[in-house]
Amino acid sequence: MLQFLEETAMDGYGRLVETGSNYQDEAQSIYDRMQDFAATSAALKENMSSIRDSVEAVNIAVEESAKGVVNVTEMSVDLTNSVKDIGEQADENENISVRLEGEVGKFKLE
Repeated sequence: MLQFLEETAMDGYGRLVETGSNYQDEAQSIYDRMQDFAATSAALKENMSSIRDSVEAVNIAVEESAKGVVNVTEMSVDLTNSVKDIGEQADENENISVRLEGEVGKFKLE
């Protein structure tokens, strides 16, 4: 019986302890990898958040630029209309001055 315990049982127990130790080492290795993965995932999440914030800032800038372009376009249209009105007023003033000159000419003594 002692021989069985010493040869078979103790040998099996030794292999069981070795297997348990190997499992523990592998479990620690997997735990370390998972910790690295978690840290990498957290960094990736932060980078994605930063990218999202940057894209939002670009969208706001583009929207403001578009509003500026619309305002410039509206001002250009207003300016064009004003120049057109000034041109029409100048033509009307010229016509008035021609008529006035004709009327004044009637009073000239020759």
